[in-house]
Amino acid sequence: MSDSPTTCPQCGSDEIALIPKTSEWFCTAGDCNHRWGGDKPDSSAPDDEGQEKQKVKLFLSYGRRDTSDLAERLCIDLAAVGYDVWQDTREITTGTSWQHEIVDGLRSAQLVIALMSPHSVRCGPTCTDGVDSVCLGEIAYALYNPPPIPVIPVMAQPCEAPLCIFHLDYTDLASWQDSDDQYQHGLKRLLDGIQAALKGEKRYRKWHQQLDPWDFAPFLYEKRQGFIGREWLFEELDTWRAAHRESALLITGDPGTGKSAVVAELVHRNPGGQVIAYHCCQADAKETLRPWRFVRSIAAMIASKLPEYAAQLENPNIQEALSRESCERDAGSAFERGVLTPLQAVPAPEEGVRYEWHLKCRK
Repeated sequence: MSDSPTTCPQCGSDEIALIPKTSEWFCTAGDCNHRWGGDKPDSSAPDDEGQEKQKVKLFLSYGRRDTSDLAERLCIDLAAVGYDVWQDTREITTGTSWQHEIVDGLRSAQLVIALMSPHSVRCGPTCTDGVDSVCLGEIAYALYNPPPIPVIPVMAQPCEAPLCIFHLDYTDLASWQDSDDQYQHGLKRLLDGIQAALKGEKRYRKWHQQLDPWDFAPFLYEKRQGFIGREWLFEELDTWRAAHRESALLITGDPGTGKSAVVAELVHRNPGGQVIAYHCCQADAKETLRPWRFVRSIAAMIASKLPEYAAQLENPNIQEALSRESCERDAGSAFERGVLTPLQAVPAPEEGVRYEWHLKCRK
């Protein structure tokens, strides 16, 4: 047996850990997340010559209520090209703890395929059954538990993507039942995305490359851990949103009273898709305090939620207004020209007033 490594072969950091289940090592330093050694599978499906290779394992996350048919077909087709697909109906047996089975499935997977649909992205007290979707927990586990597992989104039915993966490009299979050509085109794009992810590539939506928004998801995930109660406050917030004409609400409180946790929970619940953008000013992350970063991140998040606004980002004048150079020169004017003015041309949402949260955090 070879000696255990002491540093990461990619970045040289000594912040490394072992994954017992696969005997792989991974780096926990910064954004490295490099994996090596152990029983890591080959990044391609088995070849045609019959050579035995350990299959790449994919975890299929989906809502049973509205996406079972698509999940079944994808499971069959992905297995046909050589992937080992974890699907709850095949892996969870009667009498076992389904939560433990899901966690074990995630730990052993190299990729998570997230089929997005109204049932799979539901959350908060506004849910019909009052229970957050298990799929959201699966996505969060993949993204935030070390080592992170890449998530490949698939639009199975029209819905708003969870805010934690709003920036990722997705395969559109919402019309897969219209024709076999539609399905095959989507499947081909999904297979291409799987291969890219296995090579370490992360594919973003078009405007993400243009605006380079800050990713606050890990910060918010940490802040909402163990959150309970305060339903009265969320009721007050919703009452203000629906009944008051003021365009801004200031929540104050002493350090440690949970302001960050409340906003993190609100972003997670996102009742009725009301939260369209948020920005967290963190004293220990100076980049988040820069006005130009605020303008571009807010624009990117709004584009992910409002297709009519995203379409306006093709306008050269708006592109210029939101360019880094323009935002650094005059962030206020850039915000007005690149965000507020284009939004005036967007029809009012049918669900009423929506939130844009700005959070200031102090150490």
